[in-house]
Amino acid sequence: MIKDDIFLLVEKSLRRLADENLISVIHPELIVVGHAKDSRFGDFSTNIAMRMAKDYGQPLELASLIIKNLPEDPRFEKIEALPPGFINFYLSVNARSEALIEIMEKGSDYGNLDLGKGKKVNIDYLSANPTGPVHIGNARGIIGYTIANVLTKAGYEVEKEFYVNDIGGQANKFARTLVYWFKTELGETVEFPEGGYPGEFYRELSNKVVQLLGKDKLLAQKPEEIEGTFRRVGMELSVALIKETVCNLKVDFDRWVSEEDVQKSFTEKVFKVLEQNGYTKESEGAVWFTSPDFEDLAEKESVLKKSDGTYTYFMDDIAYHWNRFINKKFDLIIDVQGSNHHGHIARMKAAMKAIGVDPEKLQFVLYQFVRLKQGAEVLRMAKREGTFVTADQVVSEVPSDVLKFFFLLRAPDSHLDFDLELAKNTTAQNPLYYVQYALARLHGILRQAESVSDNQMNINFKDADLSKLKEPEEIAVITDLMLFPEIIEEISFNFQVQKLPYYAIELANKLHSFYDKHRVLSEDAELTKARLYLVKAASIVLAETLMVIGVEAPERM
Repeated sequence: MIKDDIFLLVEKSLRRLADENLISVIHPELIVVGHAKDSRFGDFSTNIAMRMAKDYGQPLELASLIIKNLPEDPRFEKIEALPPGFINFYLSVNARSEALIEIMEKGSDYGNLDLGKGKKVNIDYLSANPTGPVHIGNARGIIGYTIANVLTKAGYEVEKEFYVNDIGGQANKFARTLVYWFKTELGETVEFPEGGYPGEFYRELSNKVVQLLGKDKLLAQKPEEIEGTFRRVGMELSVALIKETVCNLKVDFDRWVSEEDVQKSFTEKVFKVLEQNGYTKESEGAVWFTSPDFEDLAEKESVLKKSDGTYTYFMDDIAYHWNRFINKKFDLIIDVQGSNHHGHIARMKAAMKAIGVDPEKLQFVLYQFVRLKQGAEVLRMAKREGTFVTADQVVSEVPSDVLKFFFLLRAPDSHLDFDLELAKNTTAQNPLYYVQYALARLHGILRQAESVSDNQMNINFKDADLSKLKEPEEIAVITDLMLFPEIIEEISFNFQVQKLPYYAIELANKLHSFYDKHRVLSEDAELTKARLYLVKAASIVLAETLMVIGVEAPERM
């Protein structure tokens, strides 16, 4: 990428200056290359001269020295120093032409990187608690699907996983809720279980368990067995519903993993590893995790095994990660979770070190939950009170592609107001439709060109003179197309997936400006050919952007 190449050019210049004793020290870590915000000041810019002013003194003078000692590079038609010490790089016509040629040659592979070098990544996302349906707040976890797509494009081998928390305190309360409804339907007078789940969903689910197993079979069981049966079968039915929701959301998983299976297979073994390594202590009849390496855990020591001998969710989670790191040998694990898991991060990283895993290999992407708006009204949701809107309910009114796109419009750690009215809108006010319309318009131009017999040869693109693309709107589109690999690279490091939809929107803006001011199919055959080349390249990049986001890239609308 040109941005990286500029970094290397500037670094070489600084080394030359140091060799000639014109500067005493070089600071490669201070070199930051960015895109010029105003095209009048070039395409790329660096403020390295100002950042080194403490050592050198005169930033504008240093900027001029750096330029004089830059290795020659034909991709830049001009490099200049401007007060107070900026170095601005202007791309040549050939550099832009080469970028378009690269897009055409690579097609949908444009933007593919080798950053991951085939390293194995496991992403656990969505993983909604199976004690109920996926509500719209938790559904934001599907941003993990886009992260997986980005990392795949960046050269990682990615597996997507759904971790089913099918045991523990909440699972038991779930089971008692179903038993309550079973007994209530029989005419018994029973109290609603403490911490149980209110709502019609659980009554209906309880009835489904009864229909599946038969009332007589359930009544024949001992009282202590009934709760276990409702938990097991109720969980199976609930997970089946979640899988239907996953299909409706148009995301997928390579593997579904049960916490109960993890506990049976690995928890005891990993618990002994922690004991042997000195990361446990007994207190109040329970066994706690303790780590001298993480000072912030001093007041947050966590229970691994309760006084009744049962393991906690925390212990099972350590075992779950141990299996992925040690047995399955993943190089990186990314857990996409709600912001309420914030307190879980430090202890999980401490636990990774305790089992011999580099804590930096475990990364978390925390997302804030969603507020659903119907016009000016904010719909109140509380799963534990039985008042929630499910993802399926929203998808029945709003296409899943719109849901995905809207979920990505804010940074994961920012609150999101999901505007139902805007999401239902099928005009340019809806940002996804605005982008998709830009793509469909590109394909419409290409179809029109193919239908004109005189322009049949133009569609081959091979002899297009790309130097004819000189208009500001054309250059703006090309500049944005060149950004796509950088967007993939950046997100693969920081997981800020909101950059993808905003990139798509900005590219659509540039394309609409181009359409509005310039005719693609004109009497000038050579210019037509060059503009068709640009249109085709733009259609490739915009379609691939939408595919990475995980939404449809339509050729017609």
